[in-house]
Formats: sequence, C-alpha cells, structure tokens
Amino acid sequence: MPPRRRRRRSIPTPAQIWRILNATAREARSARREREEMARQLAAEAAQRPKLAAEHEERYRQADERRKEEEAFTRKLQEKNEGRNRKLEREMYRLYGEGDNRWGKLIEALVEANLLTLLQDAGIEVEHALSRRRSRIRGIRREYDLVAVGDSDAVVVEVKTTLRTADVARFTERIGSFREWRWDDARERVWGALAYLTSEGDAAQTAEDAGFYLIRAVSGTARLVNSEEFKPRIF
Repeated sequence: MPPRRRRRRSIPTPAQIWRILNATAREARSARREREEMARQLAAEAAQRPKLAAEHEERYRQADERRKEEEAFTRKLQEKNEGRNRKLEREMYRLYGEGDNRWGKLIEALVEANLLTLLQDAGIEVEHALSRRRSRIRGIRREYDLVAVGDSDAVVVEVKTTLRTADVARFTERIGSFREWRWDDARERVWGALAYLTSEGDAAQTAEDAGFYLIRAVSGTARLVNSEEFKPRIF
C-alpha cells in the first residue's frame, strides 16, 4: 500500500489574523461599554436614592402637617360648636324655666282668686286663702303653694303647670307631714288639692284616686274637675 500523505495544517494569513484581532477588540469594547453603561445606571440610581428618600420624607411631612392642621381645625370647630350648644342649652333652660315659672304664677293667681268660692261650693268651710306658706325644720325648708283655712277645715293646694304622676306621689308625702310642718295652719280636717293647666297621661285620675281635689285653670279662671264619684280624703 502506498504510504498515506499527511494533511498540511492551514496557517492563517496575516489578513485573517488582523480580522480576528479586530473582531475580538470590538467585542471587548462592546462589553466594556455595556459595563460602563450599567455602572452609570447603578451610580445614577444610587445618586437618586437620597433624593427620592428626601422627597418621600417631605411628602410624608407635608401630609402629616395637613393632617394635624385638619385635626386642629376639627377640634376647634367641635369646641366652638360645643360652646355654642352649651350656651344655647343654658338659654333654653333659662327661657323654659322662666316660662314655666310665669305659667305657674299665673295659674296660682287664677286658683287663689277662685279658691274660696270653689271649696265653699264643694261644702268645705274655709274663709281665708294663704299663699307661699314656708317652714324650716332641722335645717330643711319646705313651702306649700296655697292653703285655705277655716275654723275646722284646711285645704292644702299644690300648683303645677303640667300635672304628672310623680307629682301626685310627692304631694301625698308632703301633705302627710303637713301637720308637722304647718301646725298653725292645720285644722281638724285637712284636705288636699292639685291645681294644674294640663295633665300628662293618667296623672289626673291617679290624683283623684288618691283623694285629692282637682282644680284646673281653664279660659282665664279655675274650676273643680273631679268626677261625680269622687270621694275626698282627709289627711
């Protein structure tokens, strides 16, 4: 067999070597530019962080200041409204109290002017009507609005603008101790009467059941309004 020929290894030419070197250099430059661009971006981001943080902190501070201002304004408005409401409430109480007091005095005057006639027509022997009978025992003050007295009879009158069930209970307790508090006005027979302009619920019926005369202020005068079955109680 003829001997095999060795294949000759090709040797790059100078031109090929130059092209390879140029390509390698381009790749290196491109990689360097990419690294430099990335470094610039990272540096820019790092430089922006303090600024962004400062801006965020400033926005938070401004928002916090606005919140505090709003809270202060709301607080001030509430205090102002509360003060106005308290003032209005005091004024309403004053006007209501004065109005109720004026009505009470008017009713008391109407009742006092007709009291003797009303009671005498009901068969009670009274001759004098006394107003604002005050006493003080053991440092406690008590006042009875009207008291009509005769030789043997006395009628204690409590005046109310609006008669309520609770008023009946209180008057029952007060007239029960009338002989102790107003011994000089007490007589052999002591009766009770409740005078009023209006009645709430079944207060009038409760008063009549307790044995009290009912005197109602109507049309500029006063009259007894007990039922025909009414039986007065002697206290």
